[in-house]
Amino acid sequence: WGFVHAVNWETNASTTPLSKQEAEHFRRRRGQLAAAGAPHSAQARLAAIEARGWLIVGDWRASQALLRVTLGSDPGPFADIMTRLTAALSAAWQGRPAEAFAHLERADELVIGDPHGYRNFAFDVVRSVVSLEAGRAAAGYRAAMAGLSWSSGVLPDLCEFLVPLAARALADQAEAARDGGMTEPADDLGGPLA
Repeated sequence: WGFVHAVNWETNASTTPLSKQEAEHFRRRRGQLAAAGAPHSAQARLAAIEARGWLIVGDWRASQALLRVTLGSDPGPFADIMTRLTAALSAAWQGRPAEAFAHLERADELVIGDPHGYRNFAFDVVRSVVSLEAGRAAAGYRAAMAGLSWSSGVLPDLCEFLVPLAARALADQAEAARDGGMTEPADDLGGPLA
């Protein structure tokens, strides 16, 4: 576990976030961990983070292969949550909303209490993306705004995506209102971002 934590700190200090460089870094370190004979739960933790990296940079096949590794046996709670959130993003972006919501629901089940308390996971971003891809703009907006409403402490993971997601949700709602024959956006489209 010391190695896993060191890799995370090393990554935060020396690589560009959400980049191919970051994903490759996790791949190298995961290989070192495997060569050392580390247990599956430790390898799965790095694989789960790496899977998200590959998905974000557009290599969904590499991401899927890693998701299969982590979902193939009990990876432990951290890796399981990260894997479910990544699998939800992947399914949403591939047009499989039912599967995306199922993965998100399972991630929610794995936390104790409110998922918003787990700031090192991108629950709000994933919930917003999954909702938007499923055509549920109002739910996507609520999820993004929930992530933006932290009061103190650590910012939520991937928080830099929350404002663009909220804006997209508002635009989707405005477009739906326009296409429905309304000449002005609905009253509920205003709010903190308006």
